[in-house]
Amino acid sequence: MSDGKIKFFTICLLVFFVTGTYAQQDKKTAFPHLAGKYFGQKVPVLKAELFAPGLISLEGRYEFALSFSPDGDELLFTVQVPKKPACVYNTRIVDGRWTKPKPVSLSKGAKKEEMEAFFSLDGRYIFFAPYDEGLDVRLWKVDILDGAWHNPQPLKGQISDESAFFPTSSKKGALYYSNITQKKIYKAFLEKGIVQESYEAGLKFGGHGFIAPDENFILVDSIQDEGFGKQDIYVAFRNEDGGWSKPVNLGDEVNTEYFETCPTLSSDGKYLFFSRYNEPGEISNIYWIDSRVIENARKNSHAQREKPEDDFPVLKGSYLGQKPPGMTPEIFAPGILNTKNMGAFCSVFSPDGNEFYFVYYERENDSSGGMAWMKRINNVWTKPDMLHFNSTDFDNDMCMSSGGEKLIFRSWRTLPNGEKPKDHSYLWFVERTEDGWSKAKPLHCGDVPVRTGYPSLAANGNLYFAQRNVEIFGIYRAKPVNGAYSTPEYVFTAVDSIDTEGDMFVAPDESYLIISCWDHPDNIGSGQGDLYITFRKDDGTWTEEINMGELINTQYGENCPQVSPDGKYFFFNRYNPDAKEGNIYWVDAKIIENLKPEEMK
Repeated sequence: MSDGKIKFFTICLLVFFVTGTYAQQDKKTAFPHLAGKYFGQKVPVLKAELFAPGLISLEGRYEFALSFSPDGDELLFTVQVPKKPACVYNTRIVDGRWTKPKPVSLSKGAKKEEMEAFFSLDGRYIFFAPYDEGLDVRLWKVDILDGAWHNPQPLKGQISDESAFFPTSSKKGALYYSNITQKKIYKAFLEKGIVQESYEAGLKFGGHGFIAPDENFILVDSIQDEGFGKQDIYVAFRNEDGGWSKPVNLGDEVNTEYFETCPTLSSDGKYLFFSRYNEPGEISNIYWIDSRVIENARKNSHAQREKPEDDFPVLKGSYLGQKPPGMTPEIFAPGILNTKNMGAFCSVFSPDGNEFYFVYYERENDSSGGMAWMKRINNVWTKPDMLHFNSTDFDNDMCMSSGGEKLIFRSWRTLPNGEKPKDHSYLWFVERTEDGWSKAKPLHCGDVPVRTGYPSLAANGNLYFAQRNVEIFGIYRAKPVNGAYSTPEYVFTAVDSIDTEGDMFVAPDESYLIISCWDHPDNIGSGQGDLYITFRKDDGTWTEEINMGELINTQYGENCPQVSPDGKYFFFNRYNPDAKEGNIYWVDAKIIENLKPEEMK
């Protein structure tokens, strides 16, 4: 690799690459007797110190990407000396003392250069990034059997053709790596050493991502305006929705005016290791520091989060602390959900009332800005934050299961088979896990992904949705079967042969449906959509749809019907296309009972 390419690796890719070059000729001096953990070094406290000076951190070469084996008895790190191939060095405890670090070929000579070798936390593999030249970097693994290394080969599966490096793993078996082409950190799942699926980890920024063993935080490096120097190390913490906090700078205990990069942790989690490019010629050494610096950053992050926002009020109590409406609809949370540049629609509360989900839209572009949420903590609502499973392909129209364990929404994102929706959307879902919301997956009814509009869930799990681009337009229902859904069955159409029924809500007991119709002859507005309600009769059929009246419907568009989980309030959206202004409204849910035909009361 030429010096120009080395420079490109370390600086031009900013958040991803750190260069190095290793391999300094061994000095003809006796190697000292080193025993105990951490290569026999005296441990640092809360100020970064050079790691193993003169032994691992040597002048005139790059050292980076240090990894201890799970038992702490073996160490790998990357070395590079200018104009010589990058390679991995190894040292281990033999007869109670550490051996002299020596270069090893993990690929057994199959590749010219090797870097960034990491032990898996189960001790079964070493993941590393070999290459011949340029950016032709692929992830490889070797098997560890009885302390020896066997069967080096490229990682098979979904990421086999991706240019990637810095592969670190968690106790859960997930593999995090930096995708060179996308310039983002990805998360992959392996089964028997083969990558089954891979997707963006959802970080706001950063490269060289080292994942914590429990995946509760991730260390990254990045160049940011508020940083201390050329490149700093940050930590992002796992949010309750499964996404990541904004990365927090680890402070001047770690970061300086130089490049800091390639963060890792000791196998026991007690110490943070990283590289600092502070030698003449921007050559790096390995430094280490007590990992409590990460917890200090967490505390600072919490303090910032709990600090009152200048532009966001303190909201206490149910329903974002808003005064409940009467029988006349009112804007919900005026001046809070809507801003000068953003509007809001499609609101959903969690069953316990402690989470609120809605969709932002951008007024200027008149397009969806993505799905957001707020959470009530100690009776105070957090500022809205975007959900980590948002895509850039227009996500909206969501509903939540009665137990709060599943969130279903519609999206125009690309399906796993590579199909890109054109004139329709599909239903997707996420499930609540101990780490927050899972990765989004397409929802299937039978064996087919659901091509549809607005979804709604009854208390028994029955899924209702507006089916379009089919022979019979209207509302369909699919029943839960063994964790999936049955083939949809037709339920109701307000106006035959008009493919403009969309947003809908089903009562928890399936006693009524509320539907938005654009071209109904009884509409009060002029083609922007009115809300109608139909009630289910004792024989299972439905009453003729009823316009919900002038209190609800106007000359503008009304859609996104939703009733709060406690059944007290009816929420909907009203949108003025001329002003590009939309607001969430709410009203006492008694309005629904008042619309019921007399013979059904």
